[in-house]
Amino acid sequence: MNTFVTTGNTFDTGGVWGGGEAVIRFQPGPIFSGSPADYWAPLNWLTLDNQDKDIGGSGPLLVDVPGATPSHLVVTLVKDGNAYLLNRDNLGGITAPIASANVSNSSITQVAVVYRTKQGTYVAFRASNTTLSAFRITPTNPPAIVSAWSVSQPGRASPFATSTDGTNDVIVWVVGADVGGDQRLHGFDGDTGNVVYASGGPNELLSGSRRFNTGIVASGRIYLANDYKVYSFAVPGVTPTPTPTVTPTATPRATPRPRPRPNPRPRPTPPH
Repeated sequence: MNTFVTTGNTFDTGGVWGGGEAVIRFQPGPIFSGSPADYWAPLNWLTLDNQDKDIGGSGPLLVDVPGATPSHLVVTLVKDGNAYLLNRDNLGGITAPIASANVSNSSITQVAVVYRTKQGTYVAFRASNTTLSAFRITPTNPPAIVSAWSVSQPGRASPFATSTDGTNDVIVWVVGADVGGDQRLHGFDGDTGNVVYASGGPNELLSGSRRFNTGIVASGRIYLANDYKVYSFAVPGVTPTPTPTVTPTATPRATPRPRPRPNPRPRPTPPH
C-alpha cells in the first residue's frame, strides 16, 4: 500500500529542487525513497515556486483507466489551471507528464472527484468561484485529457458524485457554498453536465454551508454538515436502506444435571 501526496512552494532553493511542487509516492513505512520512480515534478517547478502556483493546492487523485497505457494513473490539478496525468507505477522524477491540458483560466484549489460511466472516466472539479467543470481521460496509448462539460455554478464547495451501481445514473453534486453561492445543493449529469437537480424549496436552503465541507452518501441518502445542522437528502432513484433492527439473542440457560442419590448403607441384622 502506497501513500501519495502533493507538495507546495519551496523557498531559497538556489534553483535546486528540494521536494516542492511535486507528487510524491511513499513506500510502506511510510518511507520516501528519493528515487525518481517515487516522485514527479514538472520541468517548470521553479517558475511555479516563484509565482505561488502550488501543485499542493489540490490533492492527488488515483485513477484506473481500463484500455489506457499506462492505465494506473495519478491526476494532479495545479493553481496555474493545468491538469497532469502521471504513471502511478513510475512517476519519473523531474520530467514531462504523460499528458497535460489547461482546464481552467482560474486557480484550482480544492478537492476534485473521479467517477466512471459507460462513456468513460471523468474528473469533475471547481474551475473557479463561478464554474464547475469536468474532463474525460481517454483509454488510449498514451491517455489524454479531453474537455467534457462546464456549467455555471457559483460557490466554492468541492464536488462529489453518486451512481446507482458504480457506472449508471452518475450525478455530480455540489453545494453553492461560500463566495457568491446560493447555499443550495445542485446535481448534474455526469456525462453531459445537464441539470438533474436544482434545489429550490424553502426547506432545502443549507444555511451556513461552507466551502470546506463536502457531502457523503450512505444508505440511499446524501448528508451535508453545516453550521450547527446536518441536512439529509434522498438520492433520486434509490430507496433508502432501512436501519437494521437489532434482534435480541436468547441467553442460554444451564440445564440442571441430576445428582446421583447415595446408596443406603446396609444395616446389620441383630442376632436371634
